[in-house]
Amino acid sequence: MKDKQIDLKLIIPGQPAAQKRHRTGRGGRRYDPSSTDKKRIRKELLQIKPVTPITKPVRVEINAFVQTPKSWSGAKQERYEGRYRPKRPDADNYSKLILDSMSGMIYSDDGQVVDLRTRKFYSMKPCTELQIEIINEKTK
Repeated sequence: MKDKQIDLKLIIPGQPAAQKRHRTGRGGRRYDPSSTDKKRIRKELLQIKPVTPITKPVRVEINAFVQTPKSWSGAKQERYEGRYRPKRPDADNYSKLILDSMSGMIYSDDGQVVDLRTRKFYSMKPCTELQIEIINEKTK
């Protein structure tokens, strides 16, 4: 079995953000409440942006390290460090925001993501770890 090759890796500092539903404002105008989060993520993605967007299938792994509640004692925060976080927002909302932010920048379209893994953890240092692997399939 071949060792796993990670082509692009990035750590996005700060509290992980989840995709929010589009809203309708006054006068019936629709807007994306996640646009600020997408801009912040795209700014971080500039560090790993390829010269031309990837056109091959990709495998993406997202690890969201969510801030432990400040109301918890220090001992409880340490006890929960690195544990899975089974609360809202849902893991798919974290991944949707990241995938949408990468579309057109890292890869041509988010339809190229053929393998996706998203996990949520508690952490005293919130961040989002992102790993992207290009899948080189042999043609028959």
